[in-house]
Amino acid sequence: MAHKERQPILTTVDLSTGYSVKGSKSFISKGLALTLFEGELVALVGPNGVGKSTLLRTLSAAQAPLEGEVFMRQESLSEI
Repeated sequence: MAHKERQPILTTVDLSTGYSVKGSKSFISKGLALTLFEGELVALVGPNGVGKSTLLRTLSAAQAPLEGEVFMRQESLSEI
C-alpha cells in the first residue's frame, strides 16, 4: 500500500493579528507560522488578555488578519 503524504488542515503564513481602528493597526501578534495536521491535539494557553481569542477569531475568519494569510486545506481562507 502506498504511503500518502499528510497534508496540513490549517496553515498560517506570516500571520499578524490585532485590530484596525480608523486606519491605524494595533498588533497583538506578528509573524505567526502555524501548520496543523488532522488528528493532532493542539492547546492554546496563556494568561488573560494576550490574544488567544483574537487568534482564534482570525483563524476562523470571523476577524480579518492584519497581515499574512490563513489557509484551510491549502486554500486561502480569504477566498473560501
